[in-house]
Amino acid sequence: GVCGNECADGQVCSDGSCGANCQQPTADCDGQCLDLQTDTANCGACGASCAPGQGCIAGQCSDPEAFILPVLDQGWHATFNDGHVAEDETLALTAAFAPNQGYAPGFMVIDTTNLPEVVVSASLRLLMTQWSEFNDEWEVIQVYDVSTPVATLTATGSNEAVVEDLSTGVLYGAALLNADLIGPSPFEFALNGAGLDALRNSTETFAIGLQWATPSEGTIEGAQFATHAGRNSLLVMGFNP
Repeated sequence: GVCGNECADGQVCSDGSCGANCQQPTADCDGQCLDLQTDTANCGACGASCAPGQGCIAGQCSDPEAFILPVLDQGWHATFNDGHVAEDETLALTAAFAPNQGYAPGFMVIDTTNLPEVVVSASLRLLMTQWSEFNDEWEVIQVYDVSTPVATLTATGSNEAVVEDLSTGVLYGAALLNADLIGPSPFEFALNGAGLDALRNSTETFAIGLQWATPSEGTIEGAQFATHAGRNSLLVMGFNP
């Protein structure tokens, strides 16, 4: 810009001004190299911020699209009876605190082959079909990560390790329930940040465990969330740049 005005190490002189040495497709925004094609705080131009919930797609602020991911299989596991039956897709969660009984957590295996490249949010859509007469007015279910292989989850039989895996670990979300949520339409509840991160890193399938979180001593509590996997799903809001 003027004689003797030397740029700092790592900077370049462009149009008479010192700036960051940005390589395509990034641009210099106040000394930072930012991608104006994807940066929601600098979309299309430095300082051009997108509205909350929007994404920056090819330099344009865009609202996310809805992607419905189907459930490939679902069911429940328990150690106080014969456990899971491969042909049975009933998703039932129970807590029966009586002699020789205990928790019966559930699982869902979700098809993520149609998962968008950019995931903004995700919500489970569950169709409640039954509500135990022994439940309190309000109950809670929780969603956890799963390390058990899908082939083991979906096969006939249960064991203590599977039951423990489905009902403990990294919490992906929780839902507050009452009898008013019984069909004919599904209800939704969102996955938290940990759940979204795991979903983004999934390949082909995404398995989750579901636990009845508010048992009562001496009663058999629980609910049923459809007898067919096709009646539940995962709603994802996102983009494919």
